[in-house]
Amino acid sequence: MLLTDLISFIKETHKKFPWADGAIGQYLSWAFSKDYLFVESDENGISGMMIAYPLPKAYDGTNESLLPSDIEFNKNSEKWSELCIMDAIFTTVESRKRIVGKFMQRYPNWESQTKWAVRKGKVKQLTNKYITLTKDLQK
Repeated sequence: MLLTDLISFIKETHKKFPWADGAIGQYLSWAFSKDYLFVESDENGISGMMIAYPLPKAYDGTNESLLPSDIEFNKNSEKWSELCIMDAIFTTVESRKRIVGKFMQRYPNWESQTKWAVRKGKVKQLTNKYITLTKDLQK
């Protein structure tokens, strides 16, 4: 799988993604290098991806606090910090189940961590409902 494949997947499945290819590439490379990128593929190619990362400080009501700089990240704080689930695209139920499973392994305290996301330009606090429903599908 190549970076160009991921960019194509995002643009094909998320028609209104507002970033240029170069910016998407930098974002994906950053997420991959930090172990914040979750990807699944099947016989048809990429079938799902998600970017989720711990916030180095509590969300303060600004979009900027959801986009911290590399200097601010601290691996030791991942167990208690708030999480940002910035992008999640799934084209199959199976990819959603596998990616959510990887997310739960990567962030074992996810149930007690506050989760944030930007949806349609607005910051939303996420509940555990969607993740729990997907977890229940895995049984």
